[in-house]
Amino acid sequence: MKNKWNFWRKLAKEVRWYILLYFSTIFLVLLTFFLHDIPLEVYQDQLLFTLLCFVGIIVLTSLKNWQKHRLVQKLLRQKVSNPSVNLFASSMIEEDYLQMLMAMEKQTKQVKLVVKEQQNELMDFYTLWSHQIKTPLAALDLLIQYKNSPMKKEMTEEIFKIQQYLEMMLQVLRLSITEVDFVFKKVTFSELVKPVVKEYMNFFIQKKIELSLSDLDEEIITDKKWFRFILEQVLFNAIKYTKNGRIAITSDKKILHIIDTGQGILPEDLPKIFDKGYTGLNGRRHQKASGLGLYISKKVADKLGLDLSLTSKIDIGTNVAIDARKGGGCK
Repeated sequence: MKNKWNFWRKLAKEVRWYILLYFSTIFLVLLTFFLHDIPLEVYQDQLLFTLLCFVGIIVLTSLKNWQKHRLVQKLLRQKVSNPSVNLFASSMIEEDYLQMLMAMEKQTKQVKLVVKEQQNELMDFYTLWSHQIKTPLAALDLLIQYKNSPMKKEMTEEIFKIQQYLEMMLQVLRLSITEVDFVFKKVTFSELVKPVVKEYMNFFIQKKIELSLSDLDEEIITDKKWFRFILEQVLFNAIKYTKNGRIAITSDKKILHIIDTGQGILPEDLPKIFDKGYTGLNGRRHQKASGLGLYISKKVADKLGLDLSLTSKIDIGTNVAIDARKGGGCK
């Protein structure tokens, strides 16, 4: 209703000069008849005919402009990439505007192609670099295995962390630069959780953290690879901020809970915990924290149709919930 009112108000401003011109012309004709003492009855039919024609032209023009207005508004709501294909021009100035719009669309497409090529080149470079850097890391891992050192376990774990950070970097690039094709399938929480837990088992052993897995037989629809990525970030944080105690992973009504007995998060930090680069008090204590893990996890969760939330209390622990009840669709 508001849109219609704005349209007719703007249209009235546009046609007011035509109305003024018409009535000024009528006034001058009447004045001429009066000055020459010509009876008005001679001009009555012509006056009535021109008035009807004028009103008809105004009505038809208004309806035509209303149709164009609705079409443009519809294209704006649909966010059409090339709206000029659906538009038509009925005047010289509209033709000029349409040509200008088509030129802008062409230029925008060219810019998008250039940006896409640059992004693909960047992605190829980082992918190649990641694979190259993994080679010396694998060599270091082999050397450590053959060397009897009291720090052997710690060194192996640090290499594992580097590999995980490299993988996270690639996933972030794929998410932000390329079009990600999600593959949604039925999968149980057990199939998602156990491989991730196995990867981090050395950290559980080293820090003497008790692990509890329960009620993981529930089936959901999601992308296995990207769900595991979220789980890896959440579980790594739980291990990092739990000095000793317990981490429990359980599910209820298609909501996966990762509950730790770590140091917890301050209440004032909770509203910003998923913000980019935000580390909070825990991050400031651990200078190596980047504040990206939960931020990226939240972005991935949104794309998977998952609800990622977090509750925490200082010196009691943290509960991260991954709600998969809406799953099965990419936002």
